[in-house]
Amino acid sequence: MVRVPLRDLEENGLITKETFLGKSKCFFDTAVNYLEAWGKHADDLQDLSCLLLKKKPQRLEVEKAVETLRRKCPNVTIDEDILFDEVSGLQEFLQGGILEEWKREDTPLIQKWGSVISNFQLNEIPLINIARLASVVICLPGSNAPVERVFSLMNDMWTAERNRFTISTMKALLTVKTNFNHLPCQDFMEMLTKNKPILKKIHSSEKYTD
Repeated sequence: MVRVPLRDLEENGLITKETFLGKSKCFFDTAVNYLEAWGKHADDLQDLSCLLLKKKPQRLEVEKAVETLRRKCPNVTIDEDILFDEVSGLQEFLQGGILEEWKREDTPLIQKWGSVISNFQLNEIPLINIARLASVVICLPGSNAPVERVFSLMNDMWTAERNRFTISTMKALLTVKTNFNHLPCQDFMEMLTKNKPILKKIHSSEKYTD
């Protein structure tokens, strides 16, 4: 399929075989490099495996996890001096068979961390830094399905008839639709009525500026 058009181009002096092969190789090299760059973007997330609580996390493992998260999420602030005191407390909590219980019952990660944080809060022990690390890990999507869902919701709302939404308006609509979709209307209304800053914004004229 390529030889005939290529021969015609050569005969008309529009291209040479060497030029075509060189440009083709450059194209495929660029495509391969792109795919490799995006295909390996999650490789270093293995450094966060200590936060899955399948075993007691060690200090060096947590330190490596912090380094990785700082690269991935530079806005997450961690106090390492306090963090390693928290790690010691976490290691103590994970003694006594709870890891085996979680494994036996196939406990979800969010429930594991819920138990950890609840225990520390009950005993009035701060766990700020580890909780930040855990929250980032829990929020990491296991696939591109969450992103695809956001695009699907956006397409439903941003139609040809409703195409004058600003980016900030779309962001607000998607935030509500994604995070509060599970709430019945009555519960959502009660939640809003208890939030005075939100009520103030609702009753202001700010919403008409977009």
